[in-house]
This record gives sequence, structure tokens and C-alpha cells, in this order.
Amino acid sequence: MLRKRIEKLPDNHPVKPQCLLYLAHLYGINGNPKEDVLLLRHVLKLERERGDDNKVARVLGDLSRSNLLLGSREEGIDQVREAMEIYERLGQTMGRARCLHTLAGLLWADGQLDAAKEAIFEAFELLPEKGEEPDVCMSHKILGDIYHSQGEIEKAVYHFKLALGITFSPRNRYCSAYSLYMIHSALAWIFLDVGRLNDAQFHNEQAKSLSLNDSHQLARAVLVQALIYRDQRRLEAAASEALRAQGIFEKLGSLKAVEDCKTLLQNIEDLKPCFQILEFLKLLVQCLKNFKLLREIEEATESLTPSDESDTNAPGASSSTPHDHSPAGFQS
Repeated sequence: MLRKRIEKLPDNHPVKPQCLLYLAHLYGINGNPKEDVLLLRHVLKLERERGDDNKVARVLGDLSRSNLLLGSREEGIDQVREAMEIYERLGQTMGRARCLHTLAGLLWADGQLDAAKEAIFEAFELLPEKGEEPDVCMSHKILGDIYHSQGEIEKAVYHFKLALGITFSPRNRYCSAYSLYMIHSALAWIFLDVGRLNDAQFHNEQAKSLSLNDSHQLARAVLVQALIYRDQRRLEAAASEALRAQGIFEKLGSLKAVEDCKTLLQNIEDLKPCFQILEFLKLLVQCLKNFKLLREIEEATESLTPSDESDTNAPGASSSTPHDHSPAGFQS
């Protein structure tokens, strides 16, 4: 109802772009990046027509972040680079630094790891030592993602935990649930990859508790839970969580994530015969162990049972030569 009323306003209405922007952010906060992007495109068109470069750059930055969530990486990269050019022309250092965060995230998601690392190091150079803790925090988180993808696990965990520490720093007055979610989610993924399933479970539970008001974040946490269950060989539970994540992603229009869920479900189905054979082999090994133990018991029992020869030679035992028990005088 509210959206229709705002969209019916004439494009030259002074507050229409701002109202659409707030509405787009509401969709984003509630985990619906698809509708968020549609509204932001409308806002971008209006701001371009009005010629306000600062607002154009801001909307481009918002659009690029939403496209990152949707998996539209090429479009997002183009948008954030245009925003960076505007901020550089306007001399706004922090605007450019925040765009570098987004650019690094998009490049990382697109597999351009060296370019992503270059972007995040440039962001570090632009950020002040104090006063911008949320941005420093997310820079460390993104750098951790890049190291994770490069297989440098220790460096990745170091930067994730550093980001977590900054998030809880007294100087960080803007500690957000989103930042905490992103860091816990990243730690869950990396511990899952190295087989530390208990640590992965802990951080994923933390991420899930922080994502209750964001459908996209919740879906990601549910997907990670499915992967944890798979690696724990709890295949039925894994399939259930994967289907749940797929359903949420379908409602959000996250097509790439939907395909990831379908791939996981197929992987779980492929693993079922393997795990059944493995369980059979484990049972067979246990049976063989039980059989071996039974033989050992039988052998031990036999060693404790006296033989016939030992019985006859025992004190008081009868001689092997038969005695003559006939009465006296009856001998032949």
C-alpha cells in the first residue's frame, strides 16, 4: 500500500527519491535484495535526472551491495566503480574507501582474488586509524575472505578474529548485528572447510541467532547447517536444511544460491550409497572383532580345561592296567 502511494507520486516530487530510498532499505533490511534493487534503480534514474552527483554515487554504492547479495557481480562491479569515480572527483575519501570494500567483496565473489586484495589494501590506506572502526572491521573481514579463498587458513582466521575484536571494541559505537553476523558466518565457513565441525557449529549458531530478521542471512546460515550435517553424515537432516534454504532463496530471487542448494541436494543423494556401504563395512569390522574375541575366549577356556592324560595321572587316579576284582579261589 505504502509503496504504491509513493510510486504514484510525480517524478519531480521533492521527496519521492528519498521515500523510495527508505523503502528500498526496508526491503534490504528484511532480506529481500531483489525488490531492493528494483527500487534503487528507480531512485538512481531520478537522481541522475536531478544531477546530484553525491546522491547518485550513494545510490550506486547501495545498488552494488545489493547486487553482490543477488550474485549479479558484473553489474555490481560496474556500479561501484562509477561511484568511486564520482567520490574521487568530489574529493570524498571515506565514500571512496567504502566503495573499495564493496569492490573487493564483488571481486572476491567473482574469483578475482589478486584484484580484490589490491582493492582492500587500498581501502586500508584511506581509512583513518581511529573513528571509522566499522569500516576497518569489515576491511579485515573481507581480507579474511580473500585469504580463505587462497587457502591461507591461519591468516584468514587471524583477520576474522581481529574483525570480531574490533566489533566489540569500546570505540566502536556502531557495533551492528550485520557485522557480527558476517564475521561469525565467515568463521563458520572456514572451520567447516578444515573439518573443525564443532567450531563451525558454534559460529553458525551465533550467525543464525543474529539473522532472524533477515531472510537472506537466515538462508545462508541454514545452508551452512546443511553442510555441517552432511559432513557429520547426518544426511536426512542435511537434505532437510538444504531444502529449507532453497525455499528461502527462491522467494528472495537469489538464483545462484538456489542452484547451490540444488547442487548440495544432489551431492547428498550421491553420498547416501557411499555412506550405506561405509556403515556396512563398519558393521562387518565389528562382527569380525567380535568373532576374534569369541575365538580368544574359547582358546582361553580350552587352556584352563584339564586334558584326559592329566586327569589319569593325577593323585588318586586309577591305573591304566585293569585290577583283578575276581574273588579269591576263582582264579583259573
